Amino acid sequence: TPNNNFRPTFPPTSVPIPTLQKTAIVLFHSHDVRVHDNVALQLASYHRRVIPVFLWSRAEQGRWGVTGCLEVILKDALRHLETKLERHDLKLICREGVTGCL
Repeated sequence: TPNNNFRPTFPPTSVPIPTLQKTAIVLFHSHDVRVHDNVALQLASYHRRVIPVFLWSRAEQGRWGVTGCLEVILKDALRHLETKLERHDLKLICREGVTGCL
């Protein structure tokens, strides 16, 4: 099902049709879980299927990372993001990563 509400007003004419038939993965991270002006999500909406993913690595947060009340705010933002995505039949996948696992 196309995700028309995320689409920009212009179609991606430079993207070949076979590419749009592939699955698009939209990666969210701890400092940006916005939907309303997310260009990556807008362009991904032209693909046959969209998989939204949030990756978290506490180790990569470092000394000034998301902790305490900021962690509560991030969790609230993720619940809000999940609710918005579900309205478009998209399921947010959340995973905790390990630094240097690639």
